[in-house]
Parts: sequence; C-alpha cells; structure tokens
Amino acid sequence: MVKFVLIGLWFNGLCFLICAASALNTLFSGMHSPAQLTQWTAAAGDPCGQNWRGVTCSGSRVTQIKLSGLELSGTLGGYMLDKLTSLTELDLSSNNLGGDLPYQFPPNLQRLYGPSILLCFGF
Repeated sequence: MVKFVLIGLWFNGLCFLICAASALNTLFSGMHSPAQLTQWTAAAGDPCGQNWRGVTCSGSRVTQIKLSGLELSGTLGGYMLDKLTSLTELDLSSNNLGGDLPYQFPPNLQRLYGPSILLCFGF
C-alpha cells in the first residue's frame, strides 16, 4: 500500500511539471516564440527549474506569470491554461496580444491583468 501511495505522489508531482511545461509551451508558441522570453521553449523544458523569464514557482508548481510590457504579440494559445492548476496571477498587460480569451482559466487564478483589464476572481 505504501508503494502505491509513493508512486502516486511521484506521478502527481511529475504531472504538475509536465502539464505546466506543456501549457507554457503552447502559450509561447501562440505568441510566436518571442526572443524576450528567455529560457522558454516551444517543446518540453522545466519552467521552475530553468528560470523561465516572468515565471514564479513554488516547488514544481507555477504560481505566477508576469510578462507585462515585453512587447509580446500573438494569442494566448489558451486552450491549455487551465492545466496551470496552481497559477494565482497572470499579468500580460502592456503587450500586443489578440485573439479570443481562453474558454477555461486556471482553477485557482485570482488576478488576471491584460490589455486594459483587471479581473479579480473569488473576491
């Protein structure tokens, strides 16, 4: 029984890392892979272990993404954002992003800053 619990905890932690990386890879690609997002990649990578620009983590969980004023363009590639289950703040203000808003936001998102908007969740 203990082995199954430990394997489950290890797999759950690995999923957080893989799911976060995949969501951020999609976001990066949607913004046309901008050079100003240092350390970001369009495939794989570790946003918490490789110090991706604008990404704050707690352990292996992405908790904040702050990319304000970086002259980013493109879209949010939003169909994966809900995989960032520990994300509480997303700041994309003062950029040139377009397209539709994601149909699902991260479940724990409390603050979203975007073009001329500030949305607060759960208050």
